[in-house]
Amino acid sequence: MNPKINGVSGGSPRIDSSTRSGDVRKSDQTAPAATPRDQVSLTESARLMVRLEKILEDLPSVDRDRVEVIKQAISDGTYSVDAQKVAAEVLRMEMDLNRR
Repeated sequence: MNPKINGVSGGSPRIDSSTRSGDVRKSDQTAPAATPRDQVSLTESARLMVRLEKILEDLPSVDRDRVEVIKQAISDGTYSVDAQKVAAEVLRMEMDLNRR
C-alpha cells in the first residue's frame, strides 16, 4: 500500500532556538493573509484497506476447537486439501475485491 500525499512542501520545519518557553516577543512581520492548506488524498488501495479493516472487525473470533481438529488431522496425516476448491475460492475473493 502506498498512500500518496499531495500538496506538502518538501522543506523541514524551522525551529527558533533563540526564544525560550514563556518568552513572548512581538514581531514586526505580519502573517500572510491566506496560507494554503495541506491536503491528503488516499489512493484507491488505501481506501480499500480501510473498508477491509472495518469488515474484519465484524468477523467472529477464531474457532479454537476447529483449529485443534485440523491440527490433529494434519499430525495424523488424514488432512486433505482440495486444490480445485482452494483455487476457486481464491479467484472468487479476488473478483470480489475488484468489484468494490
